[in-house]
Amino acid sequence: MKAPKVVIIGGNMAGLSAARQLSGELDVTLVNPGDYCEWLPNIHELVSGTKEPDSLRIPLATVLERCGHRFLRDSVTELDTEQGRAVLASGRILPFDRCIVAVGGVNNPAGVPGAEARSLPFKSVRDAYAIHTRLCELVDDGERRGVTVVGAGLEGVEVLGEILRGFDRYQSLLDIHVVEAGQRLLPDAPARVDKGIRKASRPFPVKFHTGTRVAEVGPDSVTLDDGHQLDSALTIWTGGVMPHPRLRAWGLAASGGDAPVDEALRSRYCDQVFVVGDAADTGQGLQKQAYHAMAMGEQAAANVEAELRGEPTKAFQPAPKPQLITFGHLDCFLIFDRMVVAGMVLGQLKEAIYQVNMARLDPPSRPGPALSFYQRLYQGFWHSLWPHVTRLDTLRRLPKLRFYRQDGSGDEREHA
Repeated sequence: MKAPKVVIIGGNMAGLSAARQLSGELDVTLVNPGDYCEWLPNIHELVSGTKEPDSLRIPLATVLERCGHRFLRDSVTELDTEQGRAVLASGRILPFDRCIVAVGGVNNPAGVPGAEARSLPFKSVRDAYAIHTRLCELVDDGERRGVTVVGAGLEGVEVLGEILRGFDRYQSLLDIHVVEAGQRLLPDAPARVDKGIRKASRPFPVKFHTGTRVAEVGPDSVTLDDGHQLDSALTIWTGGVMPHPRLRAWGLAASGGDAPVDEALRSRYCDQVFVVGDAADTGQGLQKQAYHAMAMGEQAAANVEAELRGEPTKAFQPAPKPQLITFGHLDCFLIFDRMVVAGMVLGQLKEAIYQVNMARLDPPSRPGPALSFYQRLYQGFWHSLWPHVTRLDTLRRLPKLRFYRQDGSGDEREHA
């Protein structure tokens, strides 16, 4: 009897987590246009040079081979859900009994003229490293230049923090602008985070433009919707993501939205297909975060196996987890609903989460992964911990945590 065929489209954190969960007794093929899974929660550290690109990449072929699965570097151009087959760009056809779609989202230029052609996106390791390279070119020129970060959500704030970390000695050469459509930075977070970021930014040449939008991105400028023009030799676009266009083309979504799924993460348009990660609309209002994506991948894989065995599936139950926001070497914020804990020492928590999850996805059980693991540990210590224990001013601040709670009226109080 032939093993059931499972095709996974996308080798991101959701797709790789699904593949690692699936039994080696199944015929599993993962298709991805690149060779690596990328740990996206830490790509902002590439902007400052704190991390190197390879430290955030996991080789898909190596991990999948250990799981007894197959990896194809290719793209799926057509998903025939009626016939149960995926057509690849190479012309190859992969039949499947079940399919897991983990294509993520794509950069959203929001229809702004010049945004796609003249700004650098922030969605991948390559994107983040390109920003670092461009910043290095600007400061090497020796002339004062403008840098604009569009969007002050999680990505924009963490990018700003890394610019201030990696290029603080070039303050005389940079004028940094942050543009946010909302009335405050990180509009979905408690107001305390906005206040903390602004306070930490005061010693630096940073100007915040909130409650306004970008009307146009020019070759060396950004024009705001009020007509104000900012000099901008580098424009970094962190203005959000939009659903992958192939979700609609494959019949998994309508009107260009994310793919709606049921409680088991099964597509509402096709029973053979499960959708996970940023591509899925669970109806639960989940933030597009790595821990949700990984948990969704694992749950979808477990449900695929249950269905193939004729057993009932289980509902995906997202675990409530706090949000951790790092602001370079200046501050860090841990958000529990209305409670905010702030302090530099929390940055080491994000480093620990990174180390644990990279080792989880690529276990150091063989020489290659083990070497990568120890290189990541060394680099994490050298860049994240060593600077704090060798400078008196940062040592004095390390133990200090601040606690804030927002009451029902929106007022915030500091707790000891």
